Amino acid sequence: MKNRRTTKAEYIEISGSSYEIGKQMGKILPQNTGVLSPDHAMPKVLLDEAFALYDQFCPGLTDELRGYADAIGVELVQLQFCSMTYLRPNCSEMVLMPSKTDNDHILLARSYEFAPQFEDFRVFKLSPRGKYAHIGGSIADFGRSEGLNEKGLGISMTSCGFPVSNQKEMRSPTFKGLQFWAVVRSLLENCKDVGEALDFVQRMPIAYNINLLIADASGRAVLYETLDGASAYKEIHSGNHSDPKYLHATNHPVLEPLRTAEPFAMKNSVVRYQTINDFIEETNQHNIEEIKAFLLSDYPQGLNCRGFDAFFGTIKSVIMDLNDLSFHICWAGQEINGWQKYDFKTVHSGDSDQPTTYEIEYYDEPTASGFFDRVSLK
Repeated sequence: MKNRRTTKAEYIEISGSSYEIGKQMGKILPQNTGVLSPDHAMPKVLLDEAFALYDQFCPGLTDELRGYADAIGVELVQLQFCSMTYLRPNCSEMVLMPSKTDNDHILLARSYEFAPQFEDFRVFKLSPRGKYAHIGGSIADFGRSEGLNEKGLGISMTSCGFPVSNQKEMRSPTFKGLQFWAVVRSLLENCKDVGEALDFVQRMPIAYNINLLIADASGRAVLYETLDGASAYKEIHSGNHSDPKYLHATNHPVLEPLRTAEPFAMKNSVVRYQTINDFIEETNQHNIEEIKAFLLSDYPQGLNCRGFDAFFGTIKSVIMDLNDLSFHICWAGQEINGWQKYDFKTVHSGDSDQPTTYEIEYYDEPTASGFFDRVSLK
């Protein structure tokens, strides 16, 4: 197959105190993963500011980072996670209410696009003492790109407009705050439902521009958007028959006043947004297999993209069933890699000190003409 490439993906289970989880990660992850040289380390004054935010909004995270640093013998300022998280991806997401699913469950689905050289290719099942256990995709080792917890709270995200980062190629943050992967993880570990998550996220200083989908097993869902410090949200509930039966987002704001503030988007984001809408509306109800097929169908008919060299290849396709607490993932959006299913009922059968490893394959293709064109949202 032309441009065929391979890599490894992993599934890891860890439990214990936050510090114990960090130490265990230091033993499991490849040596010096996510470590900067002393010359590129985060200044101590910024680290102290970052940890003050973590302690307030991501309790337990600093202990986990300390455990990891102690296990591998480096200073905290050298952890890449700290410099990347204190303030990039392009994705699609949707949540379907019970009336739109054939099993009457809440289904949260997403497609995550970026460049493979910047991805962890890991799923963690963590059970931190005193917090909610969760299953989710790893980003920057300690962050989460999406996930669900033991209480049936599910979260996914997309970038709202051009991605925000400390890296010079990205949009600069307008204030000091958190990256999305810290936000997602903190909500999963500390909130049991949409009500708690919405209250918590509104108090968070989120420097990333984000479309956050939050849903729970009761049938409540929220699309929460941030843009340069401003925010807006839309909430629906399956018990309210006048509410829409789904929410979805790609990489542009859909709520006012954010849409007016950022009235342009990449053409592919507009196309994917309409494609999701058309898919959900084409039948009264959908099952997981239909959603899987849609996620793996090639853009523009589906959400699968292969522009890996252009930072727009599908890294993973995910479906979370918030009622049976299951997490389904297909790496690289390729059917040949199969779907793995993880949940809170199944006990990991392998060596708990070692990851379950999968070999996955993918291949690059040029993006379609006009894919990255800037178009008006009006």
